[in-house]
Amino acid sequence: MSRWPRVLIGLAFVAVVGVVAVRIVTGVMPPPTLGLTEDGELQPCPDSDNCVHSAADDERHAIEPLACDMDDLDRVVDRAVTDLDRTSVETTDDGYAHLEARSLVFGFVDDLELHATLGRIEVRSAARLGGDDGGVNRERVEELRASVGDICG
Repeated sequence: MSRWPRVLIGLAFVAVVGVVAVRIVTGVMPPPTLGLTEDGELQPCPDSDNCVHSAADDERHAIEPLACDMDDLDRVVDRAVTDLDRTSVETTDDGYAHLEARSLVFGFVDDLELHATLGRIEVRSAARLGGDDGGVNRERVEELRASVGDICG
């Protein structure tokens, strides 16, 4: 066998191992900023441009909550898994849901959280890595909002 096929096979192997390693690193360790605070609210966004939150008061993080009732949370979660690409449910518990959305190429994980309160569902969507998500989390929440329009008036 000549040298070039071996080099190409070696490069392909390194690329595959790299992708698998990135998927393991980005998917195994959920950030400590998930879940509800002691006050029963979603955790605030970090000081980076990779998160949106319906309770944020600054323009770069702020997004409207979903105009749903508390009883709609299960249907909203089902719709998120059905209509949002590569999204899965990690936790649902007493008005709270944590979903994971993975990017297509490298499998980077974003966390989508929903918290049902009286007359609305608060949302928080954040990338686990990086300082800027290119607006992906905002787009995800708006896509979910459009998807549940028939459920959430």
